[in-house]
Amino acid sequence: MENFKWYYVEEVPYYVHCMHTLIHEYLINNGYNSYLSLYSNLDMMGIPVFAKGNNSLECMVNINDPKKLGYKSKEDYLGSNISIDTCIEQEEGLKLLKTKLLNNKSIIVSGSQYYLSYSNNYRNIKYLENYPQTIFGIANHWISVYDIGESEVLVRDAALNYVGQIKLNEFLNFWKGDRFIDGIDTIPCVDNLYVNGYAEINISERLLPDYKKLFLKVLKTICKEYLEGKVLIEDSINYYFGNLALRELSNCLSNIISIRMVKKELEVFERCLLNSKFSRYIFRDLLIESNDILTCMCLNEEITLYNNLIVKLDNIVYMYSVYLARERLDLKIMEIILSKVEELIAFEIVIYEKIDKKLKNINTLER
Repeated sequence: MENFKWYYVEEVPYYVHCMHTLIHEYLINNGYNSYLSLYSNLDMMGIPVFAKGNNSLECMVNINDPKKLGYKSKEDYLGSNISIDTCIEQEEGLKLLKTKLLNNKSIIVSGSQYYLSYSNNYRNIKYLENYPQTIFGIANHWISVYDIGESEVLVRDAALNYVGQIKLNEFLNFWKGDRFIDGIDTIPCVDNLYVNGYAEINISERLLPDYKKLFLKVLKTICKEYLEGKVLIEDSINYYFGNLALRELSNCLSNIISIRMVKKELEVFERCLLNSKFSRYIFRDLLIESNDILTCMCLNEEITLYNNLIVKLDNIVYMYSVYLARERLDLKIMEIILSKVEELIAFEIVIYEKIDKKLKNINTLER
């Protein structure tokens, strides 16, 4: 948008949480340093994970699960604090937002894509039928508000790569969130979403990090967690982290095809393979940004290798999807796919070992 005078990320990857980008933009617009790849990786989303329940249909890959590893919140490492509140009445809430905008360049608010006219989900029945559609599961959708006029609101939507005006009534419908949409309001956990929510970012100058040291610690932490591999058990679900994630996924798939070839079960693993790409994308972003700001090491070779890894994983996912689309399931093709997964795991371990070797004198993040 030509007349939009504030900094914003022009192309936001779809696997980056909308809130992360908005915080990043807020900090830069207020004169602070910020690095987008740190947010997801401080949430440990760059660590592969695979979760397995009591049967093959209870398998999933959720990029939020690595938070279970017990590290501090990203705000603790970044010297910031995000406070979230809600407004009971929208009329009073609008007055509050306008007041806060007098002292801030923007304010972050929650809501639902279903009521945003620039969204593909705008009053789209498929949004309701396939809910939730995002890789983050049931979650608030966040946008930044830069100005509130008599009939229009100037917004920035990082997830949908939008900057512009929307009608005030459209904004008010959005602000209510998914909890007010018939058909999904009764889905478990939807009642945990915010209604008329807003977030404020508070910065503690004395707690702002040395970013070069922080990048090194984040790299070291993710490498360590990947190479060690952990298994956590919670509510009868086993969580496999790091190099164990894809290995356990492969083992489960191997067990299924050795007993029976059931398409419904194989489709579950298609989603798991697809979602396993996101942690790799997120860690690759960290490698690239680390390489840009760290003067103490060069990661060009590792980035090239990691890009090759992602291409290999993309090819496996594509091959698996084509395989499932066939009318008849062929055991030999499945065995080829599993063999490629094993090769990928070995290749990935080598890359992490190369990175970790360069970080041998670096400490991990404090818990």
